[in-house]
Order: sequence, then structure tokens, then C-alpha cells
Amino acid sequence: MFHTTSNVFVERTSLNEISKRLPVFFIRAHKSYIVNINKVLSLRINELFFAK
Repeated sequence: MFHTTSNVFVERTSLNEISKRLPVFFIRAHKSYIVNINKVLSLRINELFFAK
């Protein structure tokens, strides 16, 4: 599932394949998550804080 500011999308492909198609400011933060680093406010061990 992709969560954006306005929608949620369902994609039936691996995160590895998806991450290859995204711009460089999207990173694999965990085996289950890809995040837009432009939206990260701060990080701590095991925690990311995002801007709304």
C-alpha cells in the first residue's frame, strides 16, 4: 500500500521493484517501508518523525 497526502494505492509488486522506479529521495527505511526523506523531520534509533 502507498499512503500519500490525498490517497492510498494498492500495488501488487515487491518493494524492491517499486524502489527501483522511485526518485532518489525515496529510501528503503526498513524491509517493509519506503519513505520520502524530504518528509522526515528527525530520526532516532528505531523511530522516524515526519512532517504532515
